[in-house]
Amino acid sequence: MVTSRVSIAALLLCIPFAAGAQECTKLVFDRFCLGADIQTVTTAGPPELETGGGTVHQLRYYDDAGPTSVVLYEGKIVHVSRSYGPSGARNYTLIRGALEDRYGDGTAGSGETGTEWNATAEEVWSQSEWSVRLTLLPNQVVVLGYSHTALENAARSEGQVPF
Repeated sequence: MVTSRVSIAALLLCIPFAAGAQECTKLVFDRFCLGADIQTVTTAGPPELETGGGTVHQLRYYDDAGPTSVVLYEGKIVHVSRSYGPSGARNYTLIRGALEDRYGDGTAGSGETGTEWNATAEEVWSQSEWSVRLTLLPNQVVVLGYSHTALENAARSEGQVPF
């Protein structure tokens, strides 16, 4: 009988998490849920850096995978990005290939210019509620970012460009 009560209690404890998980539009880097409240769905722990004020905040986390930036708008995760680098055009091409395998052809952002060693490129994969953006910066740093479309549009309409 005790086992039954423990199982029921465990099940009931899962219900609030499941309700919070429904707000998760896209799980990013196995840690952050676009569209969700950061307090309810992240396992990242406290950030090492926090900036911003008002309705927009940026949190920075560091781990073995690289620096990860999380942008909040009105307490919800609107954007998550990770920087890799300097890793150059070859890694950009490898990551782009993996994204194309998963999401199909992307749309060119700023376009590719320059040589392989001095390139700037950007590609976007738009989904129904979120998008992926892969960018190669002039300093050869590759940035992979995910954005929640509705929250991003709301922030931009209020002049709060979160990233």
